[in-house]
Amino acid sequence: MNKFLRFKYFKNLKTNLRCRILTLMGKILQTDEMIDVLERQNAKHGNPVSKKPTFQASPYSSKADSKEDGRHSKPVVFVTARFRTGSTLIWNILRSNKENTVFYEPLHPNINNLATIIDAPVDNTHAGVDSYWDEYALIENINELHKTRWHDTSLYMDEESYDPDLVHYIDTVIKSSDKTVILQFNRVDFRLRWLRKYFKNAKILHLYRNPRDQWLSTLKYSKGSVSNNILAKDFIVHDKFFLLIWCRDLAPKFQFLTYQPDRYAYDLFYLLWRLSYIYGESDADYSMCFEDLVNEPRDTINDITTKFDLQPISTAELAKINRNIINKSNTIADLEWMLQREAICETQLSHFFNHGY
Repeated sequence: MNKFLRFKYFKNLKTNLRCRILTLMGKILQTDEMIDVLERQNAKHGNPVSKKPTFQASPYSSKADSKEDGRHSKPVVFVTARFRTGSTLIWNILRSNKENTVFYEPLHPNINNLATIIDAPVDNTHAGVDSYWDEYALIENINELHKTRWHDTSLYMDEESYDPDLVHYIDTVIKSSDKTVILQFNRVDFRLRWLRKYFKNAKILHLYRNPRDQWLSTLKYSKGSVSNNILAKDFIVHDKFFLLIWCRDLAPKFQFLTYQPDRYAYDLFYLLWRLSYIYGESDADYSMCFEDLVNEPRDTINDITTKFDLQPISTAELAKINRNIINKSNTIADLEWMLQREAICETQLSHFFNHGY
């Protein structure tokens, strides 16, 4: 390589390296100043920043065509929770005030075939519940609007995600009642930022529960006796709450959720629980601890109704809460083992969030 070509090679290498470093810094810092520097430097060296242009209305559209239609403007409350966290309890409590229309699990996979589940027996752990689906009678063509894929596909959605069918479906549910509308979800843990983008007047309540108690609650639905240290390969037949399905879908985003036959199922459960907690704390308006709801129901619900502008809940309804449903994991023989596994998972999470691996 002659001197001129060598000089040109190293000059291009230096330029590309500078742009890569600035790009990385821009992603890390995410400040207006850093973005300005990045744009100027990349433009200077012939590497324009790739970003979406600002939306422009068509100059050939009438004002009537281009105006917003008011969609998603109605205030609404979204409840987000993992399975077996007391989400049915909070649904039933909020539902007890007839000024509220509270929809149970709008992304349940069988809603597009409502006739098959509307008369199904209720879970015997859901005290005081006679039916889950009465509110859906308000919605015409519910079977056509709902898509089963929302149950187990694209479980991570952020501001850049695109699903107009889901926007239309949720919007239709919200507009189906003139009362205060509340949607109790178990499948939007990692879709809250997407929801905020499209439903700007929504408030989000995040419910969480002690992970060890939650794990024990899920195992109650297993076939036969299941040990806490069951391996993932053996857990498949006991997986009534879609743990492995969620991990499969989310693993491209969170590599530590990748299925391995000889991993402990509890590790995957705990990692998913922690992620749900992190995103809920970050993206919801308010987080509520299930144990607080059970121990101090009046104060906890008064907090919720105040923060979310809801009508008061009858104290008689709150008196029905069974206080014996918490802290069951404190006395189990495997408690020390579970704490050890959680410590290992915490190290994985720390590496991922602090170091990117």
